[in-house]
Amino acid sequence: MSDALYLHVMKFVLFLIIAAACFAPLASADTIKVNAYNFNRAETDVYFAKLVKDAGGTGKFLHNRLPTLVEKQPVIRMNQDTLYSSVVFDLDAGPVTITMPNAGKRFMSLQLVDEDHYVPAVYYKPGKITLTRKAMGTRYVAAFLRTFMDANSETDIKTANALQDAVLIEQAGPGRFVMPDWDTETLDKTRNLLLGLAQLGGDAGVKFGKKSEVDPISWIIATAAHDASGTDRLIASACCSRSTRRYRLGLTPTICLKYRSNCRVL
Repeated sequence: MSDALYLHVMKFVLFLIIAAACFAPLASADTIKVNAYNFNRAETDVYFAKLVKDAGGTGKFLHNRLPTLVEKQPVIRMNQDTLYSSVVFDLDAGPVTITMPNAGKRFMSLQLVDEDHYVPAVYYKPGKITLTRKAMGTRYVAAFLRTFMDANSETDIKTANALQDAVLIEQAGPGRFVMPDWDTETLDKTRNLLLGLAQLGGDAGVKFGKKSEVDPISWIIATAAHDASGTDRLIASACCSRSTRRYRLGLTPTICLKYRSNCRVL
């Protein structure tokens, strides 16, 4: 498919998305219909709401303590050598300071995602990180922590768990999570149309990053494609391309068999 034809098809599908929202059944006066222009905010809000519910509130880390089973992945394409943690902050409740521990040679990263599904920053080093509403641009921001571990070693998993617990949060109060009443019918329609567009392929630009870095079309399509099962899969799963540190990650046949992952020993 030529670039010109691909662009034409993308514009046509975006037109269908907007049209689908316009002709959807009338919702309540307070319900907001979803279309191509507000899809990223709606999709991210819905996922943030699930994170907050699972964690028991804003400002609370939800830590996965054990290797992820392939058939039970809350995050799309999860690694078998990584422990995942997540937290949603209400920045209207005040600035947040996150203290990252010294993980030594172990890989550990902290990725930030705002309500519009942009990635303001990814951190790899120990130290204090301060988040403000002005700097982040949206009231809510999620932080996703990734910690490397050897899934074959209970001792190493416990060491990784200790590093998860060593991440500290400081904020005057946790605040609360409130989101608009997004219309689920038009949200689903918009997502499905974008998934159809994603299947056409093409030379995608930068999908995730700061607003000034991403390609707008790739950004919205990737939000849908990386969230292919609605609120059951994490958006913004690609994160770590800015790291300049080099790591060698090895998996033994035991972990490949135990967690049914297609992998090879390095």
